[in-house]
Amino acid sequence: MAVSTQVNTLWNQTYADLIADSQYNKDNLFEDPRFGACNESIFVKEDTYLFDFYERRNDIRWLRPKEILEGKQEPFFFKDGASFNEVILAGDEGLANASFMNALAGMTLVPSILNYGCPEQSFKDNYKGIFRFRFWRFGSWYEIVIDDRLPTLDGKLMFGRCQSKDEFWAPLMEKALAKLLMRYEAMDCTFEIPEALIDLSGGTVERVQVSDCTEATLCSKLKMCRKTGSLVTATLAFGHSDYCGLKPKTLYILNGSVKKVMYNNNNIMCWANIIRVLSTERCEWTGPWGDESKEMKSLSAEIKEEFKIKSKVDGDFWMDIKDVLKRFKELRILHVPPELSEKEAKWTVTEHFNKWQKGSTAMGRYEANKENFHNNPQYNIKVDDDGDLVVVSLMAVGRGRQETSWDGYNIGLDVYKTEDSPIDSKFLQNNKPLHSFVHKEGIREITLFMTLDPGNYVVIPSTFNKDKEIPFLLRFFSGYSSKTASASCITVYTPTLTKNFDDLDPMMASIIESFFKEKAGADGLMDNSELDAFFVGWKKEQIIPTDISHETSAAIAALYDDDDSRTLSVNEGMAIGALSFYCDMTFLQSDKDNSKSLDASELRDALSRAGLKTSDTILQHLVSRYVGSDNKITYDEFFLMVSKLRYVIKKFEKLGGSNEKSVALSIEDLMEMCVKL
Repeated sequence: MAVSTQVNTLWNQTYADLIADSQYNKDNLFEDPRFGACNESIFVKEDTYLFDFYERRNDIRWLRPKEILEGKQEPFFFKDGASFNEVILAGDEGLANASFMNALAGMTLVPSILNYGCPEQSFKDNYKGIFRFRFWRFGSWYEIVIDDRLPTLDGKLMFGRCQSKDEFWAPLMEKALAKLLMRYEAMDCTFEIPEALIDLSGGTVERVQVSDCTEATLCSKLKMCRKTGSLVTATLAFGHSDYCGLKPKTLYILNGSVKKVMYNNNNIMCWANIIRVLSTERCEWTGPWGDESKEMKSLSAEIKEEFKIKSKVDGDFWMDIKDVLKRFKELRILHVPPELSEKEAKWTVTEHFNKWQKGSTAMGRYEANKENFHNNPQYNIKVDDDGDLVVVSLMAVGRGRQETSWDGYNIGLDVYKTEDSPIDSKFLQNNKPLHSFVHKEGIREITLFMTLDPGNYVVIPSTFNKDKEIPFLLRFFSGYSSKTASASCITVYTPTLTKNFDDLDPMMASIIESFFKEKAGADGLMDNSELDAFFVGWKKEQIIPTDISHETSAAIAALYDDDDSRTLSVNEGMAIGALSFYCDMTFLQSDKDNSKSLDASELRDALSRAGLKTSDTILQHLVSRYVGSDNKITYDEFFLMVSKLRYVIKKFEKLGGSNEKSVALSIEDLMEMCVKL
């Protein structure tokens, strides 16, 4: 499915409706009923990490920007546009929400994203105390409407702020995210920078271990990122005796392209690959190519002008790529979605929503469930003749942040090259994955960056443990025109499901007819109670493995009662008896542990033997409808399921449909089909 920028609202609060509402004006400003100016919008109870604020909770005042400035200045939304240096960060004043503010500073370097999420607004034109911002959550954009009351202590903002005290876009955007996450304290230490980057952009964050890079591969990676407009952030490696001015807990951004310059090194002319680095804590690199280094001083003013090598403020410096390799641990690269990219080279993105379901598609990791691992959802990547760059993004989906990755979901990815799909257990026994992301806990999104040769590939997302029921979003960012789709088969039926039992063994046909005549009434017809007795005798003779409940018996009788007489003719009774016999054979073949019940993971095979190959979606519906909390399905339930599926398919065929042909249904056709189910 292609990506959409359709914007959803939260609690049906629409900016256009609110701003047009005549009840709000400069004398009656909007007060958000969904995110009150109260302590509950900041924290819940005393065990909050915002303990210092909690201790002074009675002193907190929610003020509008004009009140914060005490009338001495007029507030601005943007004063001179949004810039990296305008965002106050954790290192400046010990802010509690460092991850969000770090990510927000990074977004100022990708104006197309910031302008979409933070559209320009005003405290003058039609000001009603109403502001709006957009965030991306689990595949959808949300427009969040807020009032402009901000939490303060002693007249100062408690959380995010701008360098210019009369500029308020950053703290207002932070409040909008706090509303989306239910409260300010949700942006705690578990709310990491990659998560904030995703929420702000709708992109995907690729993690690259710097230790896996060479100077050449890193330069190549940075060149690619420059071409696609990707934002490259970095974290510092620990263990150095001298950090040369760098601070371990800040975020660094490798900005722009690598410059190859010649410089004088002790009267020897040498080449160096250097890159501009921005620090969100305004720290300065004092090693080679720092502002005051001999390398930087050796460059002429003309060279600096030609390559635009400037460092005007603290936290803006240059480093040799060799030092980047030594000093940094991990690159976290935000790949920008195509709908918000201003570059000619855009990613092509497709997304697939699905879920791991207990018993059907939640098979866990391969090492713990080799026989059924292939029943996890599968997806195809078809790469054309020139090969492709592909980033695979997988995230668990929750309604709120507390339901996503950080509370214990443990997800992984495996990629196989194969000519055929879907792949089965036999293939997995003989082939290892080409790429893998080992199951990891505590992060919302995992990604794989792959350079793929032409061919067909299968991607299998999985949970660490079997039977973990989790919705997920799988996205593919491809550099060219690779095609992705679910590898799960589409639902098709075979003649086995709809046959009229003309090939029934004569002896079995004779047995069924004899049983029917024995249990039918004097009129030669069979009502519901007589069908119950028929199944009791059927079980006694061990033709079926378990009892058939009265409810199942009555439901099946209704399916075969074509004339709605509430009785069954000998032919209708023969069809029921034959189907029960065939279902018994199918059931026994699929019941591998002879438990007289099917594990939900055995259902797909049993249905295939019965004549129906199901997609993941249809299988999940059937499991939800028929499989009990013990993850088992009895013969009684299986018999009823197959009977209903057979009834629907035969009605479909009667209307002219087939595997290859769709048909239009009137409301009469639809109701006639559904009332007996």
